[in-house]
Amino acid sequence: MTGDARLRAVLERAADNAPTMAGTSEARVRAAATRHRRVRRRIAVVGLCAATAAVAALAVVTPRLLSDSNGQRSHPVVQPLTVGPVRAGEYLLDSTHPRERVTLGPGWTVTVATTGDARLGRRDSSGVLGFGVVTKVYVPKVATRTTTVRDLTGWLKGHPDLRLVSSHVVRVDGFVGIDLAVRVVAQPSTVDPSCAVTCVPLFSLPSGAVDVAAGGTLHVIVINEAGRTVVAYSSATAQDYQTWSAVADRVLGSLQL
Repeated sequence: MTGDARLRAVLERAADNAPTMAGTSEARVRAAATRHRRVRRRIAVVGLCAATAAVAALAVVTPRLLSDSNGQRSHPVVQPLTVGPVRAGEYLLDSTHPRERVTLGPGWTVTVATTGDARLGRRDSSGVLGFGVVTKVYVPKVATRTTTVRDLTGWLKGHPDLRLVSSHVVRVDGFVGIDLAVRVVAQPSTVDPSCAVTCVPLFSLPSGAVDVAAGGTLHVIVINEAGRTVVAYSSATAQDYQTWSAVADRVLGSLQL
């Protein structure tokens, strides 16, 4: 074979083995498609993980949002006081002032439930627990007359039939009050003729006088609530007061305004 023939043979074999432009382009397209599929698979996996995390977070957050946005789901509805035995729970004192409420334990019976006057008692006890808005009081030594009073704390401290036991400043929510304990003298000069035993009429409320028996103790919190004189009080005879105050004071301490 001549040199030219050998050269042509080599060139022909090289030409047969060399990639064409079309083959090169097709290979590049296939490689790009493979890379694109890999990227899409990665994006799909990342998206699935993100969606799973979002669903898990929503499952945790949603109940919290429902609980925070709807108070009735997380707290029982506060019921108004009604006359008769009541279950333990939180109760409205006055439907016209929905912020005024107390928390009662078991064993209480409501005897009075009117606007500005709520009274409760317990079986086998002489004690009275009450909440009211005081506008008038009974005139000392003239039990049949009432009068308005601007300084109820000063009036109680100066009453001739009461003896001051203790007095200190308290705060009920955002309001400042005076916490008083007074004892009725054994032979008072102001007597309510409607009482079965000797008793002194003090506050005049919508349902009648708030009386305290002779020798008994009155624990009262006097609060000036935006111009209204609100009282939260409990009273009992001398022999009942110690055991009575143990349960009554817990209710007084739960007062919200």
